Amino acid sequence: MNIPPINLNSSIIEDDKQKTEAFNDYFASQSNIDDSNKLLPRDNTPPDRRLSTIVFETCVRPLLEYVDVVWDNCPEYLKAKLEHVNYDAARIVTGATKLTSLRLLLAECGWETLQQRRDKHKLLLFHNMVNGKTPCYLNDILPDQFRNIHHQRQKVADEKNISRIHKEKARLQQQMAVTEDEFSKISVINSAVREQLLGEQDKAFKMEESLKATAETLRRQVKDEMHTKSVLVARINSDSTDLVKYKKDTTQKRDKAQKVANEVQTAVTTVLTKVEKLRSTKREKTETKEKIRQQMVETEKQKEESRNKFMEQINNLEPHHTHLKDDVTKLEKRLDYMEWKTEQMNKQIHDMDREEVTFKKLVSNAEKAIVDLEERRKELDLQMESLKKIEDDLKKSYEEVLGRIRDNEASHRKMIEQRKKFLGESEVQKSHKLEINKELASKYRQLQNEHMIVKDKMMNNFDDRVKIEAQIKDTTQLQALQRRMHVAMLAYLKYRGLYNRSELDRMETETDQNSEQVQHLQVKMDDAIKQITEFLQTQVQGGAAAKRVAWGSVGKTSRGVGLSQPPSRQPTVVEA
Repeated sequence: MNIPPINLNSSIIEDDKQKTEAFNDYFASQSNIDDSNKLLPRDNTPPDRRLSTIVFETCVRPLLEYVDVVWDNCPEYLKAKLEHVNYDAARIVTGATKLTSLRLLLAECGWETLQQRRDKHKLLLFHNMVNGKTPCYLNDILPDQFRNIHHQRQKVADEKNISRIHKEKARLQQQMAVTEDEFSKISVINSAVREQLLGEQDKAFKMEESLKATAETLRRQVKDEMHTKSVLVARINSDSTDLVKYKKDTTQKRDKAQKVANEVQTAVTTVLTKVEKLRSTKREKTETKEKIRQQMVETEKQKEESRNKFMEQINNLEPHHTHLKDDVTKLEKRLDYMEWKTEQMNKQIHDMDREEVTFKKLVSNAEKAIVDLEERRKELDLQMESLKKIEDDLKKSYEEVLGRIRDNEASHRKMIEQRKKFLGESEVQKSHKLEINKELASKYRQLQNEHMIVKDKMMNNFDDRVKIEAQIKDTTQLQALQRRMHVAMLAYLKYRGLYNRSELDRMETETDQNSEQVQHLQVKMDDAIKQITEFLQTQVQGGAAAKRVAWGSVGKTSRGVGLSQPPSRQPTVVEA
């Protein structure tokens, strides 16, 4: 393979060995390692060890191990600097101090030193080179004899591994057949036990359902009895409250009726006393009337007698007639007064009769009210008797309900005791069946564990094969990337050489142009010096006209020199 020449520090390198050394020096330079040493932070700032390890393994370590197979021949002090970067990373991840030993930090993090990782990378690369998994320019470096020896050894090892794998496969097939037979037997036993357990479970479930049904019926009966009890208690309470209220109302009504009766009685007594008084006054007045009537009769008699007498005497006593007329007028006046008095007394008697009628009406009304109150009292007594009968009936029904509840509770206790006995027997049977099931389950677990161990072994073998295939895929991808990198490096070196050549050609052309311009300037400077000397001579010898001519020529020459001066250029520097 031909690598194009390299322009390193303005020197062209064409030897392949010198080219590889230049590449190694470039990748293992002091500046790159110093830059790598500045990748980690100086402060212990990461919040989490796991996050810090992920950041280091994904962002920092790939930069430290980039093309480490090529630059592993760098000096030891540069390797120590890289190890110091790894040490700082471990210290930051663990949060340790600077005086902690590197071995303890790496052991705690589970890391390896960069030198160990580089050795492994070189071994892997060498293994790939031996097995032909690297590009051609790396495979061609190995000698043919070493490659043939390695292939023969690998072939012998592969044959041994294949024979061992076949033996292991046959042994595993025998074990699998034995385990399958045992598994079939155990499955038969397990199915029988499962059927028996299912039958027992069905029986227990049926018994449990029947017990639940009886319990539900008993619970419903208890609920109904409790409901009836609560209804009866509520009725008794309501009836008792109604009775209390009715008793209170009746007592209040009795008190009111008693008060009314007392008031009526007092009114009647007062009326009777008044009536008695009025009757006594009436009697007295009637007596006075009778006396007055008797007196009037007597007076009439006396009047008749006196009239007779007076008629007799008039005839006899006409002279005394005037005197007697006066007496008569006096008597008439007295009679008129007595008549007026009698009229007044008659009016009083008439008023007393009216008052007597009103008092009789009041007495009759009071007697009617007393009769009504007596009837209401009798009705209330009848209601009290009926309520007492209802209360007695409710008490009897309540006692009957309590007796039924006691009987139901006794029957319920008996049923619960029977169910407890049955439950104890079923639990004993269940514990016995569970012990049998545990023994069968332990045997099944042992067989299952053996099966899982065999399965794990086979899965581990399968995982190893998958890992090997993944490694093969990774190596193929790495080979493809290395090929692409090789092609890119070739193109880069090619274009770099062409660029260097073009730059050299440009610099040579610019130097030629600069030399020509310098020569032209030198000629013009010589002409200017000659003109200056001529001017000085004319200045010394000649007059003003000569001065003007000289100054004009000097100005022309100076303008020509300024225009002919080439532009300044920066020298170009080409680095490898």
